[in-house]
Amino acid sequence: ATGKNNKIERPATDSLNPCRFALLLLSPENDAVAPARAPSATDDLDRPLAQYWSAASHNSYIVGDQLTGRSTADAYRRLLLQGYRQVEIDCWDGRTQPIVTHGHTFCTVERFAEVVRAVAECAFVTSELPVILSLEMHCSPKHQHRLAQMMQEH
Repeated sequence: ATGKNNKIERPATDSLNPCRFALLLLSPENDAVAPARAPSATDDLDRPLAQYWSAASHNSYIVGDQLTGRSTADAYRRLLLQGYRQVEIDCWDGRTQPIVTHGHTFCTVERFAEVVRAVAECAFVTSELPVILSLEMHCSPKHQHRLAQMMQEH
């Protein structure tokens, strides 16, 4: 770029790279991640859900990309501890129990039981506000019944 007197200026040494971008996204100064004053359970919670700001996550279980990523319950722990109040769980039939994975890809598989345990452990550590579980359901009625039992157990 050219500056005063048409001289070529060097780029700033603090240019944005992938690491700095990630730090910026996770920074307390980023209102999208950490609002200046996070709502609490004592706030007025009588309004329609669409009128609230909610930190949400899509494909919450994947670490890596959507084609070959690793499905892990630890991803839910991390998101909930960061303040997310809505997470997605892609539920599929496993051989003997429900699983969580990105269907028809090379992503690894996590047991639904591990995911629901992680949610139960971390859902209300950083906030008393409700957590919305968005279940993308690909399970048979038999496994859907088992999913409901596991959620009630935890």
